Amino acid sequence: MSSSGRTAGRAAWIVSLLLLAVAVLFQALDAGGALRWERGLLLTEPWRIVTSHLVHLGWTHLGLNVLAAAMLGVAIGRAMPPGGWLWSAAVSVVAVSGGLATWSSGVQWYMGFSGVLHGLLAAGAIAGLRSTPWVSGFLLLVLAGKLAFERFAMDGSPVSLLIGGAVVTDAHLYGALGGALAGLVMLVRERRRSDGAGTTGFG
Repeated sequence: MSSSGRTAGRAAWIVSLLLLAVAVLFQALDAGGALRWERGLLLTEPWRIVTSHLVHLGWTHLGLNVLAAAMLGVAIGRAMPPGGWLWSAAVSVVAVSGGLATWSSGVQWYMGFSGVLHGLLAAGAIAGLRSTPWVSGFLLLVLAGKLAFERFAMDGSPVSLLIGGAVVTDAHLYGALGGALAGLVMLVRERRRSDGAGTTGFG
């Protein structure tokens, strides 16, 4: 790995740990009410568009999302460079917050990282289709199946009992769609970069 790659990797770890520390701090301060996504307050308190993804219903909710993020990192952490993951997270944040505001009028408030996690899974799996097509394809099938189950068959999820509140499945869908878009952008960029590198030697 080049020195620039190692530096980027360290930066990604630092950003991840900082976000985790912020999420833990918010939970310790019980700041969910002040920072969650809330339909009637988005115009006057726009920070909620971002901070809502770092606050949780409780320690169990936070712990489940941290565990899922760790599993995601182990499974497809190398599918994109650190900048690609940050880009995908940002797109997913916008997709979840914007999607809830635009198309989910019944949702009055939301908090948690799961919507962004679905976006990161979609982005990483799509971006990895060139390098690890079987793994990426399998993960995309799992994601599609999970989203379909949540849309059509999920009722009284045991996860709701664990986290102490209803699962906002719309956030998962919007996050996945935003992440898919981000992943497609990364895939196209990588393909163009590879094609360019492959053709320069032939003049």
